[in-house]
Amino acid sequence: MVASEEFVRASVEKAHGLRLDYSARHSGFSGELFDRFLTGPLPALLDGLDPADLPLVESYLSLVAEGIRLGLLPGPLRDGERPRSFAQLVFSRLVPLLLPKLPRRKQADALAKLWNLSENLSSSPRYLESALSHGLAGLEALDNLEADLEKETSRVLFPRLCPLGTHPRAVWLDLSVEDTRFLPGQVHFLNPVIACIHDRARGPAGTHSEKGGGRGSSTRFHGGTVSVWMADPPVILGPSGCVEDPGPPKLQGGPHWRLLAIKDPRFTEILDTAATEWRGLATLVTSQWVVLLLPEKEKPA
Repeated sequence: MVASEEFVRASVEKAHGLRLDYSARHSGFSGELFDRFLTGPLPALLDGLDPADLPLVESYLSLVAEGIRLGLLPGPLRDGERPRSFAQLVFSRLVPLLLPKLPRRKQADALAKLWNLSENLSSSPRYLESALSHGLAGLEALDNLEADLEKETSRVLFPRLCPLGTHPRAVWLDLSVEDTRFLPGQVHFLNPVIACIHDRARGPAGTHSEKGGGRGSSTRFHGGTVSVWMADPPVILGPSGCVEDPGPPKLQGGPHWRLLAIKDPRFTEILDTAATEWRGLATLVTSQWVVLLLPEKEKPA
């Protein structure tokens, strides 16, 4: 269904009014970012609604403006782009594409729940927000949002894991696809399956992340760290917002790394390693690739 010209015109008038109001009252608001939502996500939303839904459209636009003001929305998602915040996923894709599929009586409540979830996750550890954004990006409906969220949270925080065993698999991951300048340095685990990798080229450990790394912090979307979800297959989650000093490199040998050095000529001088009972990770002195150790076989979460 294509939105009528009258509906589009009324929606754009509401948007322009919000833009003027926020530009006048809030120094942190970006009219340029707001306009980008009007040419991408908004038309998709309007095509799924009808003129009687104008109040819902106004609520959506108001939340987009507020999200930009609070630093939750770094612009709408482009095709193939990984969400940089859960709010970006919500207001670029989930709401425009899935909200119209709900019965009208449920739409306003679902929009409010998605906004509250976006706000809550913006104050959570960055890796959790990134992992949930990745896991929920493929949602096809909002009918079971709470159950879907609970399932994905369990996968991240309480994964079903197998020990590495005596013959783990080595998986190579190129971090230059995340940042062409990134040089993997010290590493540590943020939870049993998510690791944080610090950039050794951006100053002493810890100095690259401004304090907090939370809502509105530039390091929440940028900075000198990359987190990796060591699932199968692994997922690069982007900046971790980490402010922890991982300390000096931990040049742990161990049979897994010694065996890999014999079998794979790419595995050269180790810079740092980190390991748990279930996962292992190594960075190399001369490479932008990192090496992950995963169990040979593991039950799906």
